[in-house]
Amino acid sequence: MSILKQNKNQDEDAYFNFINSLKSEVTKKEYEREIRLYMKFCNVSKLSDLLSIVEPQKQIIKYLMSLKERGLAYNSVSLALYAIFHFYEMNDIALNKKKINMFKGEFKKVSDRAYTHEEIKKILDISDLRMKSIVLLMASSGIRIGSIPLLKLKNLEKIDSTYKITVYEGTNDQYYTFCTPECTYFIDTYLEYRTQNGEILHKDSYLIRDQFDITDLEQVRNKSKGIAISTIKGLIHNVLIKSGIRVVDHTQYSRKEVPESYGCRKFFTTQMIKSKVTFENRLMLEGHSLGITDHYARLDVQDNYSEYLKAVSLLTINEENRLKLKLEQKIQVEKTQIETLKADFEKFKNEVLKQRSKS
Repeated sequence: MSILKQNKNQDEDAYFNFINSLKSEVTKKEYEREIRLYMKFCNVSKLSDLLSIVEPQKQIIKYLMSLKERGLAYNSVSLALYAIFHFYEMNDIALNKKKINMFKGEFKKVSDRAYTHEEIKKILDISDLRMKSIVLLMASSGIRIGSIPLLKLKNLEKIDSTYKITVYEGTNDQYYTFCTPECTYFIDTYLEYRTQNGEILHKDSYLIRDQFDITDLEQVRNKSKGIAISTIKGLIHNVLIKSGIRVVDHTQYSRKEVPESYGCRKFFTTQMIKSKVTFENRLMLEGHSLGITDHYARLDVQDNYSEYLKAVSLLTINEENRLKLKLEQKIQVEKTQIETLKADFEKFKNEVLKQRSKS
């Protein structure tokens, strides 16, 4: 439930100024989550109470220090500050940002890695259809976790045995990528499961929806909501523990070798590089800007799709599926070679016949 729905009057103005000055839906959700956490720290239930804090700078610094004590990453601390700064700025309260930022500490580059094929397989082995679709979406298309709740069926277009996925549709961050046939299979199976249980799917249906009780048709059919980012994060955290990839540390927070959700995106990038996908195509499929090249490059869908296909084998998790893909690719290569030989033979035969007719 949004803060606006919980509070009235002055809170409506505070929330309106805060949320409607943000352009991206993803940023809105992230900033609102950060403000909720800050409200909890300040022990207030009303948004407007944050505007009544006598010395907001001191309170923000205390909050900042508590985040650091918990071991939160530098970027996570920065996101919290951006949200708080934006809230106060849009509600006409000036802060000494430079002073507050001095308490953030030094950015430390942390060495981490991507998930391996074996680790992702462990996750998939204990996951349900929805979770399989989520994990493979992130691993085989490289999309960020924050984009998943926004995806609707209209954002998917079938190309051969893969999906072309339009991410952040209608925003300045819009781009497209692809997913593997393996991922496509689980998405199709997940959607079929929803249909079989009474949901009427249409172009504006969420690709990944909230969990539902299959015995409650009203809930299945008329109360479908997109899954929340916090829910996805919780599901990933739980499945990592259940699969044995993560061990619960009850003593203190510490950064792990593989980032929980970002490890999938790292996996995607790693396999793209190993498959020798061109740098420009890889950046586009990851949703990155090409800089000034954006104004000149005219790479069409087929260009990017052809490059993506180079990495499909390495982006596939199940060993049987990988072997099947390799076999299909080998058959296709041999088929192409046979067709080439046939064409060469026909050309040679026609040349011979032409020479005979002349003589």
